[in-house]
Amino acid sequence: MSAFRELSSEVDRVLSELRRALSIEGLDSLVAQSEVREEGGVRVVVKRFTKEVGLLKWIPPAVFLRASYPYALAPRERFSREIRFMRFQDWAGFRVPRILSVDEDELVVVREYVEGRYLDCGRVEDVVRLGSVLAESHSKGFSLGDVKPTNFLVSGYSTYVIDAEQSTQFREELGSWDIAVAAFFIAISNLVRVREFSEHYTAFSEAYIKEGGFTRSYCGLLSPRNAVLLAFIPLTHLAAIAEVHRNLCR
Repeated sequence: MSAFRELSSEVDRVLSELRRALSIEGLDSLVAQSEVREEGGVRVVVKRFTKEVGLLKWIPPAVFLRASYPYALAPRERFSREIRFMRFQDWAGFRVPRILSVDEDELVVVREYVEGRYLDCGRVEDVVRLGSVLAESHSKGFSLGDVKPTNFLVSGYSTYVIDAEQSTQFREELGSWDIAVAAFFIAISNLVRVREFSEHYTAFSEAYIKEGGFTRSYCGLLSPRNAVLLAFIPLTHLAAIAEVHRNLCR
């Protein structure tokens, strides 16, 4: 009996590790360009834009999604985009980590370490945060491009944007791409819960519009430009999106 319990415990452990590895957080860790270090007794985050994984992970989006969004492949361009976003001085509804040092030759950024948890698109309060962040980013001239939950941290009452290497100058159609990516991750987080997805997507949408997002960008979500990504959202969830849009895009 003891041997059976040990075997059962080991199986549970392996399955737990597999679920973690296949989660958004687990998959993201495999292609991470950042590492946490301790310098002078203080934890910092070091991001190297020349890491091979950084190049490899952006090849598919840069090739297959170039009609939807101008994803950058070159390390220096991604480095410049992130620095531009992080050094913007007028963020009010969310925060960005302080940049501590920049090496423009080696393309390395050292920034403050922020204690917190990743945004969870399965929580209604977090999708509201996401809608608010996108609204402010768009209204102040930035599209993010990469809107996956692991690019945002919730720390106390604050929301942080911790990765902006694909941010670029806002255009209406790029804003609709951000909305589409957000809808995709909300759908993935509520894959078998259509009613919850509808509630969460409604909360996200209302937050985006209320906080000053662009109605034309929001209502352009279902345009053919975003078709490649929308094809990965279940039809039941797309029907829920269409219903929300009928109410908000009159």
